[in-house]
Amino acid sequence: MHFEFKNKKYRNKMFLISMKYDRKEVIVLFLGLLSQGYLREAKCHLAMGEIATAIIAYSKVLQLEPQNSTAKSEVSFSFLHLLAYIGR
Repeated sequence: MHFEFKNKKYRNKMFLISMKYDRKEVIVLFLGLLSQGYLREAKCHLAMGEIATAIIAYSKVLQLEPQNSTAKSEVSFSFLHLLAYIGR
């Protein structure tokens, strides 16, 4: 599995992590960073009022980490906001 990082800072960080840890541990760490990024993206979309896009980002977090309680609670909160918006 090969990941291309356009940002040199993250490319170097993942290289250093891969030198320190086992391959499985690196994948778990990378997926954790990825899910944190999607979580931040979803919160930004919510702040801008883009509820449907936030729900998509939260679903990506839940695909990577199904046990993530923050994403579970935030996605249900987002669905309630979306239903309230549709019901206007």
